Amino acid sequence: MSKALYLPGANRTAHWHAPKFDGRIFTMLEKVLLHSTETPKTSGCPGYNYGKAAPTLTINPWPGYQRAWQHFPLTESARALVNPTSTTVSENKDNVCQIEIIGYSDKGYGVPRGCYLPDLPDAGLDYLADALAFIAREWDVPNVWASPWPTYPASCGNSPARMTSSEYDRFRGFLGHLHASGNTHGDPTIDVAGLKARVAARLDGAPATARTVLRPGDRGDDVKALQILLNAAGATITADGSYGPATEAAVSAFQTKAGLDVDGIAGPATHAALKATAPPTPVPVPTTSKEPAMVLVQVDGIPEVYVSNGITRRHIPDPVALADLQRAIRDQGGTGRVTEVSTVAHLDAAYGRLESASTEGNQPATTGA
Repeated sequence: MSKALYLPGANRTAHWHAPKFDGRIFTMLEKVLLHSTETPKTSGCPGYNYGKAAPTLTINPWPGYQRAWQHFPLTESARALVNPTSTTVSENKDNVCQIEIIGYSDKGYGVPRGCYLPDLPDAGLDYLADALAFIAREWDVPNVWASPWPTYPASCGNSPARMTSSEYDRFRGFLGHLHASGNTHGDPTIDVAGLKARVAARLDGAPATARTVLRPGDRGDDVKALQILLNAAGATITADGSYGPATEAAVSAFQTKAGLDVDGIAGPATHAALKATAPPTPVPVPTTSKEPAMVLVQVDGIPEVYVSNGITRRHIPDPVALADLQRAIRDQGGTGRVTEVSTVAHLDAAYGRLESASTEGNQPATTGA
């Protein structure tokens, strides 16, 4: 099954650095490593020395400023860690996705600027947890968090939290810059317990604030989410957020089909069964698009050009179609440039599986693989 290479909604044009560097392509993700930018929430995305020190993603979780930028595919090595030759592991290349969180771990700078990360409100933690849970779900990263996780500045240098090279290499789950071998930084300081709980709730199929038991008469977004799951499992009800007779009947029908106790009430067992049976949401690759985040790519020395959303790619059949797509991308602020990769294997790993045919019936050209 194809797994996402991009965070949905992340900007992949303003600070997209992947074409500049020849990073390692991972076949799996084992860990997600968090940083803090030590910059104000109002300053946008850092430049990271033109990408030379960029993470995989930068996320601004602060309400009113919430936004994400992606710098590399999720499974391409980023550059935000110190990677000394004195360690036996390559820290940036050890199957790790790196995320910079905009805000401060240093209280002296963060509090006066209103973006001290331990003060991040619930809405900000929810926003950040959405991204972490998406990556964890797509790449089977366990919701295990490194411990201890001391606060800055106690976390700097060779603190008790700093991992050895072998510990870092073996770790699976979520950790901070403060844990990475060969590094001395002490970030991020953040509500780790709150994030872990929110990620767990999302991996269980519900937002952190959702009720675990829904019944006739309930209303709200969590009911709407339930209705969407029911429809994905075969029901045909209106997802209006109101738990009326139609929703109750759909829940009862699903419970019967799943071999659960039939009571028309959606409790934890019903939610878990719905999540297990619901098909994955497809991410289409349009034949034309005004979405600047679409990537145009080709293998060096091979003329065929593809449009990719990271999960799937599709051959662009002729120069006119390519020119139209490039124009649409530029109209929305993108470059429309075609990225070249060195091998077919790199194309498959970084830009998704090849779709078979376009809606016009054009067959994709072969790449010699």
